[in-house]
Amino acid sequence: TPLVWRNAIYSEKAAGTAMAQLFEQQVALFKDIFDEKRQAYDQCAIVEVGMGTAELFSKITGNVDTLVGVELSQPMIDLAFELHGELKELSGSKVHLVQGNAVELCDVIERSVYPKEHAFWSEKTLRLSCMCMNTFGILPGDALKDAALRQMFLCAGAGGLVIVGCWHSESLPQGYKEFYRHHPELCGPCSEKDFDYEKGNFRSETGYESHWWSKEELETIVKRNFPWALEGLRLRFEVRGLGIFAICEVLPANGSAEPIEAGNPTWENLTPLVWRNAIYSEKAAGTAMAQLFEQQVALFKDIFDEKRQAYDQCAIVEVGMGTAELFSKITGNVDTLVGVELSQPMIDLAFELHGELKELSGSKVHLVQGNAVELCDVIERSVYPKEHAFWSEKTLRLSCMCMNTFGILPGDALKDAALRQMFLCAGAGGLVIVGCWHSESLPQGYKEFYRHHPELCGPCSEKDFDYEKGNFRSETGYESHWWSKEELETIVKRNFPWALEGLRLRFEVRGLGIFAICEVLPANGSAEPIEAGNPTWENLTPLVWRN
Repeated sequence: TPLVWRNAIYSEKAAGTAMAQLFEQQVALFKDIFDEKRQAYDQCAIVEVGMGTAELFSKITGNVDTLVGVELSQPMIDLAFELHGELKELSGSKVHLVQGNAVELCDVIERSVYPKEHAFWSEKTLRLSCMCMNTFGILPGDALKDAALRQMFLCAGAGGLVIVGCWHSESLPQGYKEFYRHHPELCGPCSEKDFDYEKGNFRSETGYESHWWSKEELETIVKRNFPWALEGLRLRFEVRGLGIFAICEVLPANGSAEPIEAGNPTWENLTPLVWRNAIYSEKAAGTAMAQLFEQQVALFKDIFDEKRQAYDQCAIVEVGMGTAELFSKITGNVDTLVGVELSQPMIDLAFELHGELKELSGSKVHLVQGNAVELCDVIERSVYPKEHAFWSEKTLRLSCMCMNTFGILPGDALKDAALRQMFLCAGAGGLVIVGCWHSESLPQGYKEFYRHHPELCGPCSEKDFDYEKGNFRSETGYESHWWSKEELETIVKRNFPWALEGLRLRFEVRGLGIFAICEVLPANGSAEPIEAGNPTWENLTPLVWRN
């Protein structure tokens, strides 16, 4: 996908197309803004969130003093440097491309690039934070958009700028006719029935989703997430080609004040503790969700007790382990616990909550920041190199994703890539367990959980639930999918990397949950994986997107 996308928008072949013209107009906009502003500042800096293969940076290197890109995928960063030699030459001096999460933007920059006392953060530096080419339009759910946008404002600070570049809802018919229908390799085949021109939405047959924005929608979300009094915001819009740009100027006096408390708290602040209190705390004891967690813990203990005699050691790898609640209950049942989590603040909170895990950190317990679609690489880079005994056939590796983390991953492509990586991590003789909330229990989930906890996902009523399809979407944009056995079986088999004869698959329903328990037969898991139908992001996707 990465190279395919890049070829469709940024390559010489794409020159003259509507998307290529939009990119040229975007570059011109940024150059104009820096030319206008730079006289008033000692230096100018740009921070792009989700910069992908750094196409914008490659065009404006001479217009700014500092370029900071924050991107979830390390392979995408590597690809950006491979494609743009001039950025690689400036890496570490003028150019900094770092792996990180949009909802932790300021912390990521402070940790990885510029500490708070650096001149980058002074009022003499113009900081322009941006998200371009509709990256904002494909972020899943309002909560993530809110958290990212608020962080961009806090990063820009007093006198700074925030630019959100989206595809314009009024141009969606043109987008279909001149772009999407000519590029089925990008999002799958599509027809006009896949487009809701009135609401600005597109969803392809393959599950790819994108939202094209109106001025009114952008104005609402910008004002909702401006962290200071609105008198300190100067907001204007520019429509260029297929795109609409919200150009937000933070007036100097305003941005130095204390931010107003966020209406939609960012994930690293409120949400983790609120979720934990609703499911894992003493107050939640006896509820349906708490009972499900107890049954999940019992399932894992039973599996390790059954399997451990046949191996030198047992290891568990949990993807999206959050505050490591499962680990805190099974420390005595395994030899090694590896958690891979996108959010560093979530990892810090896990150690804060569970002192016993903190004591074992670096020996038996390893909680590391990383992306599910790069699972094996993350573990090899940050914990165990490939020659370590962790990867030997004498170690039982159980990869898992629990408590419906799988159900809130956005889009089939991400689910496919993550699941395939979990199988490759487990390897010959290993296990993969996907624990989801069960579609048949969704009515119980509404009655006994969601409606009693508006602090989690916002207020909801029965009209927000599609019991037949297992879907829930709240008024605040939170989405979750509850799974049937048939759906889980389909996605597991689709992403098993070897011949299906080597998969032993069974299901267990416990309380509100359903568990797909996947055993990789020893001879099969040591063979070469079959080429993925949906290639994982760390291989093909970055270059395809760039193209």
